[in-house]
Amino acid sequence: MLRALPLLAFALFIGAFGIYIACTSSGGGGGDDDDDDDNDTASEECDAFCDYMANCLDLADQLGIQSVDQCVDLCEQSDSSVVECVMDASSCDDLATCLAGEIEVEVTLSCESISKAVNLTWSINADDVQRYYIFRSEPGEDNFAQVATTVGNLQNYEDKFLSEAVYDYSVSAEYYPPGKTTLELTDMSNVVTCTSIISAPRDFDAKNNHSLADDFFDVYLTWIDSTTAENRYELYRKKNNQWDSDYQLVAELSPNTTRYCDPIQPYSDQISEDYYYYRIYACNEAGCSDYDEVSTSPDIWPHLDQCQF
Repeated sequence: MLRALPLLAFALFIGAFGIYIACTSSGGGGGDDDDDDDNDTASEECDAFCDYMANCLDLADQLGIQSVDQCVDLCEQSDSSVVECVMDASSCDDLATCLAGEIEVEVTLSCESISKAVNLTWSINADDVQRYYIFRSEPGEDNFAQVATTVGNLQNYEDKFLSEAVYDYSVSAEYYPPGKTTLELTDMSNVVTCTSIISAPRDFDAKNNHSLADDFFDVYLTWIDSTTAENRYELYRKKNNQWDSDYQLVAELSPNTTRYCDPIQPYSDQISEDYYYYRIYACNEAGCSDYDEVSTSPDIWPHLDQCQF
C-alpha cells in the first residue's frame, strides 16, 4: 500500500489536514452512535485518501488540488469504488489510474504573429501525449479543417503563408490516460485568432531638394508597396546629431501610398550639412511590419517645385 513520505513541500498540507481531522472528530456529541461511527469511517478514509495524495504532487496539480478542503471535497464526491481503489494503490501511477475519470484534460492555445506566418504554442495538463492535431478556420466561420499533426509532445507549430493572412486556430491532443492502453482524444482547445505580420516596404529611397531663393529644404521619400493588407504607413525621422533620442513620428499615410515629401524649413547652411534618418512601417490592426530605412546626405539636388513629384 502507498505510504506517506516525508515530503517537506507537502508538510503544511498534511499538518493542516491533521488539524482538520482533529476538529471534525471532536465535534459536539449527542448524535446517534451509528452515525458517529459512519462519520469516523468516512473521515478515516478521506484521511488516508489525502495522505496518499500528498505523495503525488503532480497528480494533485492535475486534479486542481491546492488545499486540504479541496482534497476532502474530492474524496467525499468520489464513488466508493474510487475511494477503495485509492486505498489499495501502491504507487502514484496506480493512484492516477484510480482517479483518471476525475481529471479533465484540456489544451490551452496561444499564438504569436510573425512575418508571413503565425507561431502557435500550447500546453496540456496530461502526460503520455502521442500527437497533436492543428485545425484552422476562416475567422468566425467555425469551419475548422486539420492542417497539421505534430508527433510526440511537441507543443508548438509554425503556420507559414505566401502572403498576409488571418485565421482562427484550435488544437486537440491524443494521449494515453493514466493506467490505460487505449488512446483518447481531448476536446478541441480554445480558439485563437491569429494575423500574420504584414510585409515591410522595400527599396526605400531619399533625395534632398532645396531652393536658396525660396528658402526651403525638402526630402523626397519613395518606396515600393510590398503588401495589400496595410491600412496605413507610419514614417519616422531623426537627425544625425540625435543619436540618444528615439525616432519621431513624422506622418501617418494612407494605404497604397508610395511617396512622401518631408518639408524642413527654413533652409540654412547648417541644414545642408545634416543627415536625416528615416524609417517606414506598413501597419494594420495586427500591428506593424518590420521597417525599411534610409538616410539622406548633405549633397544638394537640383531645385524642383517645392514638395511636388
